[in-house]
Amino acid sequence: MTIYNKGSALIREVRDVSIKVAHEPFELIYEDVPSTIVPTSLQVASTSAGFRILEQNYEYHLINTKNLLDKYLGKELVVGIPEDLRARPALVRCCSRLQGFF
Repeated sequence: MTIYNKGSALIREVRDVSIKVAHEPFELIYEDVPSTIVPTSLQVASTSAGFRILEQNYEYHLINTKNLLDKYLGKELVVGIPEDLRARPALVRCCSRLQGFF
């Protein structure tokens, strides 16, 4: 770690990830990244096998009801219902009225 004036720091972190051979593009998600990171400072490289990065995004969302529901718009959900019944509805719209519900 290198600490600079005005509160900036440079941190080199190596994360080991095992990836099976993929013939299709896939998504790799890194969690527990500080919210204050400079997104353009992220670098991804392989130490063993060659690969190409097709797209790199840094998505930072505070967890709240609206952001959580927005993340699952149009996706299938498993909803727990009393007596172990299961339903698989899709969230098609989120409204502000739900924010106080949870």
